[in-house]
Amino acid sequence: DTNPVTEEIFFRQSIRKIVVGDPHQNIFRFRNAQDILSPHARPDTPCVYLTSSFRFGPQIAQLANVILRNFKNETVDIVGKGSPATLLTPDSSQWELTESGTFTPFTWITRSNADLFNSAVEIIGILDAYERVFNRPGPKIAFIGTSARMGFSPFHAYKFGRLLDLVHLSQGQYAEIRDPFIGRFRTIAELRTIVTDSRTADPDLASAIQIFHRYQRALFYLVGRIVDHCTDPKDPSVWVRFTTAHKSKGLEWPRVRLGDDFVKLAKKKRNGEIVFATPEAETPEEFNLLYVAITRAKQEL
Repeated sequence: DTNPVTEEIFFRQSIRKIVVGDPHQNIFRFRNAQDILSPHARPDTPCVYLTSSFRFGPQIAQLANVILRNFKNETVDIVGKGSPATLLTPDSSQWELTESGTFTPFTWITRSNADLFNSAVEIIGILDAYERVFNRPGPKIAFIGTSARMGFSPFHAYKFGRLLDLVHLSQGQYAEIRDPFIGRFRTIAELRTIVTDSRTADPDLASAIQIFHRYQRALFYLVGRIVDHCTDPKDPSVWVRFTTAHKSKGLEWPRVRLGDDFVKLAKKKRNGEIVFATPEAETPEEFNLLYVAITRAKQEL
């Protein structure tokens, strides 16, 4: 997952070189990062596979292998040598905040910033109801990658500010718009035409427009409430940590919940027939993102 400039600097060195990587974790193509490992794997180059993971056990390894075998044509399996994991459904009571205020912390990973926002709104609704009913503050939430310098706010790190810019755009308050790209347009419809065009597509901004249409002026209140509940992601008392698959790379957590916006591996038709996705139906990066997100979990997924 390396950009071509770094690749050229590395391979120009006239010394022995060791390349370590995972082609299936190439997820930053939008930054022109490429899989530089596979093109340099030649018959005369010694190659060894590091297949054992001590982060997770066989259950999560099996899920990862299903994705890589069926959608990435991988022939070498991952072996999970960590503790056995529990696979949970989204409606499991394991995710709940109890009346007494007890909870089990977990990390919520989504594909996009837009679905991350929806997930945070869901949790904020639970926290607001808890505080009204029991007249005491509920637990805090956090966003991975935020810092004290940011006030632990996701406003910039997760582009929540764009949502408010869309409100300003819809009301003709052009001077209030902070995003220079959004500031080039005069209507939401004009912006949507550009970000949904195959030649100029911006899926993240297209998703943000969907969020705008769902919440509209309430976005000011919702973003404010989310920021009010935020604290340091390293705080052990945090109930839910939010992040995207891109920001989760290289990290791990005991309990992970996946968002609803990852690539769908199978769909159920109205007649009950199960139709599986094909590798050609999506870009390889979409399957890579799901693989990365799944393999962040250590104990529960």
